[in-house]
Amino acid sequence: MNTHRQQFQERLQRIAAGGPNTMGQLYCGLPEEIEAPHRRRKNRGGATAASEAASRPRSGAGGGALSRIVSGFLIGATAVLVVRYARFRLTGSALAGPDADLLLATDVVLAMTLAIMLRGVVRLRGRIHGVAKFMGVATMALAMHNLVFLAPGAFSRTFSPEWVDEVLSTTQEFSLLGTTLVIAQAPHVAPARVIR
Repeated sequence: MNTHRQQFQERLQRIAAGGPNTMGQLYCGLPEEIEAPHRRRKNRGGATAASEAASRPRSGAGGGALSRIVSGFLIGATAVLVVRYARFRLTGSALAGPDADLLLATDVVLAMTLAIMLRGVVRLRGRIHGVAKFMGVATMALAMHNLVFLAPGAFSRTFSPEWVDEVLSTTQEFSLLGTTLVIAQAPHVAPARVIR
């Protein structure tokens, strides 16, 4: 019992002397002059972890950049396909129509959410991967109907022949969805027919 009282008296003396964390001042964390322990440890070569991190190329630089860009783009594009398939199965709506701009914005938001959630599965992080995911989402959201023109049979098996017919009749080939901008004018080819 006396030891607790003695410790309390010592603490009161330290407060009266004006030591750290007294006089209304609260210091959280390590003081600036003390380096964090994980930065002080030595690596195999004798360099500190901070200098080793500075010498490493940043994420996106080096040989892995191309694979990060391609995988990010594919994840974003696949996320749009999954979101549109889910929307078709739930509501039966097509890409175009009276509320196409709202559906396009909804598809982009849901696809970006799905692509971000897939980050834990793919384990690729960094700005370059995130930008590539966004570019994949944007490209697929604006140009997926062009894939329907190129492969109507595959989309009719996945979605439905009626959905493909509606997309083919309400959108223009080689254009961006929601705009009248035509990307490239292909030589006149007979429109694709859906085999039922």
